[in-house]
Parts: sequence; structure tokens; C-alpha cells
Amino acid sequence: MTVQNLPDTLHLRVPAKINLFLHVTGRRTDGYHLLESIFCPVDLYDDLRIHLSAPTGVRLTGGVPGIDPQDDLTVRAAQAFMQAARAAGAVFPAVGHLDCGIDLTLLKRIPAGAGMGGGSADAAFTLMGLNHLAGSPLSDPELAAMAVKLGADVPFFLSGHPAFVSGIGEILEPIDIPRLPVVIIKPPTHLPTARIFTDPDLTRNASGVKISVFGFSDAQQLLAYVSEHTTNQLQVVAQRHCPDIVQAVSLFENLQTALQAQWVRMTGSGSAVFGVFKDVATARSAAEALASQLSNCVTHRLHATSPAADSQDSGSSWFVWHGSTLPSASLKDQMV
Repeated sequence: MTVQNLPDTLHLRVPAKINLFLHVTGRRTDGYHLLESIFCPVDLYDDLRIHLSAPTGVRLTGGVPGIDPQDDLTVRAAQAFMQAARAAGAVFPAVGHLDCGIDLTLLKRIPAGAGMGGGSADAAFTLMGLNHLAGSPLSDPELAAMAVKLGADVPFFLSGHPAFVSGIGEILEPIDIPRLPVVIIKPPTHLPTARIFTDPDLTRNASGVKISVFGFSDAQQLLAYVSEHTTNQLQVVAQRHCPDIVQAVSLFENLQTALQAQWVRMTGSGSAVFGVFKDVATARSAAEALASQLSNCVTHRLHATSPAADSQDSGSSWFVWHGSTLPSASLKDQMV
């Protein structure tokens, strides 16, 4: 697609992520925590539509209920892009100028307060989507600089490739990881990230895991190492704030032997918990068994035959989903 033929509208699937592990290695003087983790995108998506319109300004339809649109990361990302694009003298080829409105329509499927990066992913794809519509006037490093100011998870979603993540989230080293069948349980409790990171009992001095540790020739060796020698250090603190996380872990652990996960842990700062399974069929059967034990449960992709059949609001319910990690989730991959 040439710059002259760029459209005025873009439809994107925005993936969630899980953390295969998460260690806190320190804290900077500005209060930001230093982390080490492996991030993997998963095939649970928000739907994002970006449309160039009139009048000027950024408008959001949809999003997370109860959040002022002007506080939404998606809107803040669009505003940051417009400011940088204007400074760069960019235009949107479809309309011939930059003084237009940005209409964002966001259909949420990624649960909020889950540790799955939904808000960060929406922000990253807004940056990339607007940059695409403008003919890519901003470089990858310029987008990354904007991303880290929006949130620690946002830079990861710009690449969309499984990665060893360090620093405050801005240092990314890609890792090749095969598709992993996973099941995710998200309790109805929303767990604010700040509550976990400000807890005085949080361990903040974990030994660093060097990227050379992951120099395995076989991905299964890497995964075996991660499952046996790493953890999510936020999980102990999160379980104290949210007993539902303990219940989610127990639900996985109490599955019949044939449906047992290979390993189970919380993602991010919670409250979602995931299990990695040996194959897709086992993951699907496990998800059905888990959902059957929860009376107030929203399911995703257990029986759905199309995206429209998927439930979208899990704000006051347990959420059960099965799918897989993704080997890549770039902007081009996610254009609808």
C-alpha cells in the first residue's frame, strides 16, 4: 500500500499478554521498579477501530466502563502521537492534512485489572495505527520513547514478539517461543497494579536472570527452565490482597489428572491466573471443566463459533478463556 493510497480508517485486533515469569530486581530513585520477565502475546483480542474524521480532537467510544475517556491510555496515546506528528510536519495522506479528528472505537474483550496488559496494548496499537495512517512519519525509536511514557508494558506491544523484558519494561530482547496452549481464569476482583507495587512486603531484590540463561537450543528446554527456576514474585502479595487468586490456582490444581496443567501461575500483577497445557484439546477440556465449577462465569471461545458469539463483559463475573500464545503479533498481523 503506497502512502498516497492510505485509508482514513483502520481496524485492528489488539492482543493481550501473559508473563511467563516476573521478578522484581530493584527500584529506581524515581519510584519505578526494575523488572525481569518473559512477555508473550496471546490470542485474546480487543477490537480497535481508528477513523480520521471532523471536527478536531480525540474521541473514544467504548473502552473500560467507569473510566473517563480522557484518562484512557488509548486517548492519551492518540494525543501524544498527534503532538509528535505535528512537530514532525506530518499529514494524514487520506485527508491531506493533520488537523482532523481521531475517532477511536474500542470493544473490550481483554479483562481489566487482570495483569494481561489490555490498556497498554490498546495504547501501543493506537500509536502504531495512527503512524501507519500518517505514512509512518515517526521512527520505531520515537514511538518507543512515547510508549514508555504511557506505561511500562506499552513498549512490548510495539514489537508484539515474545521477549525477555527488563529495565522498567523498555528493554526488549526477542525470544522464539512456540505456540503454548493456555487457559486463563480471571476472578471478578480487579487488582490495581499500584496496590501491589506499593506493598511494603513486596520483595524487590531478586537476583537477575541473564538473557544468556535462555540460550537453549530447544524451546522446551527454555520452558522447563522457566517453570522450574522462576516465579511471579508479585503473586504472594497479590494473593493476600485478593483471595480469589488463591481460589483460581486451586481450581487448576484440583483438575482431574488427565486435565492437569504443566504449570500454573499468576500473570503480571494479577488478578488473572494461567495454566500451560500439553496440547490444545487438553486446554479446551480443562477450560470447560473449570467453567462448570463457577456459577457466575463468563466464557470466551469455549463454544463460540465467531467473535460475535464471545462474551465481552466479565467485570463482575469469573472469566475463563482458552487459546494460545502467539509467535508474533505485529501491526501487520493484526490488521482486519
